[in-house]
Amino acid sequence: MESMTQLTLRLEGMTLYTQIRSLPPVAALLSMMAQTQKPNPDFSAALEQYSRFCSALFAHEQSGSFPDYLFDRVLQDENIFTLACARGQFDTLPPLL
Repeated sequence: MESMTQLTLRLEGMTLYTQIRSLPPVAALLSMMAQTQKPNPDFSAALEQYSRFCSALFAHEQSGSFPDYLFDRVLQDENIFTLACARGQFDTLPPLL
């Protein structure tokens, strides 16, 4: 199982998908993980964020599956990569993208 730090880095690293981090379930999850990674973790605040995460997730994803929710949002996110692919311009993208 991944550590909280690794999971946080993966979520924060989704820079191509600019709208993902602002989605309520993702924002609540990142906040919860930040609470638990402090030198003196505030577990009360972390539990509150976990509750917000679950509520937001179930409001948008009936199965309650965070990977399914995230996958659906990635598919819907408009960014330079998906727009270029939709226009048939995949081969014109910079190599690092």
